[in-house]
Amino acid sequence: MASKDIQERYEWGHRTIVEVAEIARSHFSQKGLIVETKADESPVTIADRAVEEAFRKAVQQDFPEDGILGEEYDSKDEENGFRWVIDPIDGTYSFIHGVPLWGTLLALEFEGSVVAGWAYMPELGELVSAAKGQGAQWLRGYDSQRQAFSVADQVTVSRDKTSLKDALFCHSSSDYFREADQYLLLQALETEVSGNRCWSDCYAMVLLATGRVDLVVEPALQYWDYAPFLIIVPEAGGVIKDFAGQSPEGKTNLVIASKELYPEAAKFVTEHMTNEA
Repeated sequence: MASKDIQERYEWGHRTIVEVAEIARSHFSQKGLIVETKADESPVTIADRAVEEAFRKAVQQDFPEDGILGEEYDSKDEENGFRWVIDPIDGTYSFIHGVPLWGTLLALEFEGSVVAGWAYMPELGELVSAAKGQGAQWLRGYDSQRQAFSVADQVTVSRDKTSLKDALFCHSSSDYFREADQYLLLQALETEVSGNRCWSDCYAMVLLATGRVDLVVEPALQYWDYAPFLIIVPEAGGVIKDFAGQSPEGKTNLVIASKELYPEAAKFVTEHMTNEA
């Protein structure tokens, strides 16, 4: 029964994430966009709230017994084991500055475990998704007229890098490392790897899942920032753990890499991180 219900929601998620993300696109690069500051000092816009409101309405209409955890509003408890997790705009800072590296993130839990996930980059026309046992899928070239993607591929993480010295490392911001008191770790990583890039937010994990970067390290993320990648990364053949090598939970730090690169990356992070991590 659960398998059929998961598949129904997986197909529904593909349609719905694109539909609600279009609301955000209508506000992107809009002059006069009002930006507020939340209690945690992160920015929020009318677009963030409108996307989450539309998604909650869609869930209530089609799966009224499902629970919802979102970044902008109070959680709704599930009645049947299913819970949706949504980050309406991951990368709001990029969004409000007209940088297209923002995305809408969606995860589906069943009885506490993530069983499906979606990461949609509306301005780039890319959607990466996965469901348990089905591998990871990379859809590209979204055509709003046909409401379909022109390219669909099964993807895996990059498997040819086994050493940090050959790896391309990606993260969101050096500010996050400073705020988490992990700036020395960032400096050590930058010295060790072949190259590094940032200003990516969720796109870093999209790039890793599709084999375009080799390592992602994030010092402090909320659950909705990474929830879909708890299924996307493993289904793409990668590993996603916290700095202690455990399954990530709640607000945490992350090391994400291929199975081949992860052991060296995890060891390096452990040796160079601040003990309080």
